[in-house]
Amino acid sequence: MRRHFAKTLVAATTALAVGFGLNAAPAEAAPTGKLVSKRWIGNQLMEVKVYSPSMKRTITNQVMTPPNMGRAPVFYLLSGMFGGNGDQWSHPASGARKFFRNKNVYVVNPLGAPSTYYTDWYREDRTLGYKPMWETYLTQELPPAIARAFKTTGRNAIAGYSMSAGTALALLAHHGKLYDAGASYSGCPVSANPLSQLVIMNSMVINTPGVNPLNAYAGFISPAWYHYDPALHLDKLRGKPIFLSASLGKPHMPPDDHDMSKQPDKSMVEFGAYLCTGLFRGMANAAGVKYEYFNQPYGAHSFGQFGQAMRKSWPMIARALHTR
Repeated sequence: MRRHFAKTLVAATTALAVGFGLNAAPAEAAPTGKLVSKRWIGNQLMEVKVYSPSMKRTITNQVMTPPNMGRAPVFYLLSGMFGGNGDQWSHPASGARKFFRNKNVYVVNPLGAPSTYYTDWYREDRTLGYKPMWETYLTQELPPAIARAFKTTGRNAIAGYSMSAGTALALLAHHGKLYDAGASYSGCPVSANPLSQLVIMNSMVINTPGVNPLNAYAGFISPAWYHYDPALHLDKLRGKPIFLSASLGKPHMPPDDHDMSKQPDKSMVEFGAYLCTGLFRGMANAAGVKYEYFNQPYGAHSFGQFGQAMRKSWPMIARALHTR
């Protein structure tokens, strides 16, 4: 019954999307990004600034480097609702810097994307002060700039937590020649349905008061919802290494990096991510798309939990990147 429901949901949602003409990707061809500067800001941690032609602004990226700065693949890690403004992966609570200090990989975390979901928007947003074009940046502008700044191998993976989790898998689906693997940590990789739409748009407004979600999605019926829902592009994900994780939301240390028992909203958010991830799993199972899943028994929506999920995903990511 569950398998039949998942198949029916995929077919119905896809039919609705096609019926409204929602099969066009918002991303357009763009020139590559320009490397502006790079400097050390910590042990094996660099700040790399890249000019984005599509957004007409310079984007700051943090890059964790391999110990010998030799040839290595690239792992793009996206941030949550703050878009890297205080929730960057170099934050001690994630444990990422300690984990990657002996790994042969460049870990790139783009900053400055609060409430954008790392997507291409339809219009400029007055509150944000620009037109977000993060898919264009992450697929056409940033990778060539990183390749010029470091000795890379040409293999890439992408992952995100919370806000960016679904986007990471969507970019894996649409840009399979660029990204070799993807991971979703405590996110919602099924977004083109009324409930998910309301949650997404509400989270944008709460996190950045004044931001207009319609500048991103142009309404409830738009190509963007279809484009950025990885569950509607399972055919493109087939054969790709995919990692999923979520928790029931019960606070516990570890994996939480601090006591979250007095933050029930974080437990609710994580439980929502658990349900949404479960829906994606059901749809993937029905489509015969394989994935790795880490069912975290404890943990609220915390950086400590995201970091633990990232570490659990590394063996799969490393295999796809041909590194260790």
